[in-house]
Amino acid sequence: MGVAVIAFFMCAQANWKTLAFIPGAFAGCAAVFGAAGDWLPVAVALVIGPLLGWASEALAGLLTRPRAARVTAGAL
Repeated sequence: MGVAVIAFFMCAQANWKTLAFIPGAFAGCAAVFGAAGDWLPVAVALVIGPLLGWASEALAGLLTRPRAARVTAGAL
């Protein structure tokens, strides 16, 4: 019964634009349950994950720029 109540509130929070990504709420909940309620590893993953995503996107942008733009940027 408790799981149904929590699932209801996770779906109901979708009316708030900041929390509208319901699969993210369920994934976060699953991560906390998977870590046996230990919040520290989950919090660390939630901080490191976006940083790695940003770094990956930045590196992809550098690798896909035309060669002339890379040479010009390196000359500065």
